[in-house]
Amino acid sequence: MIIGYCLTASDCIQLATAIGTVLLAIAAFWTLRQNKRQLQVLQNQQHEERRARLSFEIVFFEKTTCLKIVNVGSESAYNVHLKFLGAFFDEHFSPEIKKAFESFDKRAFCFAPGREAYIYLCPMIDDTNSTHIIYGRQFSANQINPWIEQHKQSLITIEGQYCDRYDISEHFTIESFTSDLFLRHENSSTRALQQISKGITCRNDLHRPIQELVDNISKSIDIIQKKMSNS
Repeated sequence: MIIGYCLTASDCIQLATAIGTVLLAIAAFWTLRQNKRQLQVLQNQQHEERRARLSFEIVFFEKTTCLKIVNVGSESAYNVHLKFLGAFFDEHFSPEIKKAFESFDKRAFCFAPGREAYIYLCPMIDDTNSTHIIYGRQFSANQINPWIEQHKQSLITIEGQYCDRYDISEHFTIESFTSDLFLRHENSSTRALQQISKGITCRNDLHRPIQELVDNISKSIDIIQKKMSNS
């Protein structure tokens, strides 16, 4: 037996209302989901623009080649660990400088927004046959110039991490920064050396042996600074 059922006008209205409510709920859910995704994308973009960001480059002051590290981001870079690799460091003409770079990965640094640090790498090629004092040792230009010529194309590799999440992987050579595009000139050699001294000096009693190595570099730079001021 077939039983027929006829919808009244009121039933049709109620059914249409129910279907419309379901469709609106689905649309509202989809809209909220899209808005959440867009908000997350916007937050990620803002974080990327604001986060700590370390920049590395080779700079040249008066007769000095340095590694410049600067935090170009708007937040502090904390728990910075650096490891220096490559023949430039492994075969450095100064055993003390080589040992100092080998010890860098044992320490952690912090870079506030805009902070710059300068790390002494080596002298520039010198045609005046002058003497460079490093860690109390004297090196003549005749000793250093051949080493620089041999290693100016050696790959400098910097690896590490900061803020417990951002990896560092930099690869470059000194020669890649010696073109007119990258060459840096400073009007005051005294100011440059003072900045270098500040950048490589860090007092930490927990790492006193390492600190003594780093402090020796600063003392050597101070000696060079005095000589240049008197000349």
